[in-house]
Amino acid sequence: MPARREPDDGSHYYEHWLAALEKLAAEKRVVSQEELERRAEEWDAAARTTPHGQPIELPKRLL
Repeated sequence: MPARREPDDGSHYYEHWLAALEKLAAEKRVVSQEELERRAEEWDAAARTTPHGQPIELPKRLL
């Protein structure tokens, strides 16, 4: 029997949506899991160093 979890109050809606999208993109080989993890780390670093009220900019990348 699976472990019981607390009911979702909706506050994690976007986290669930993003996780599902990332899983689907990796399964369809649109992007690798490693690339998803690397971009998440880049996003986190950019968000931490961006002054409040300014747009968050990720580094430009060559394909």
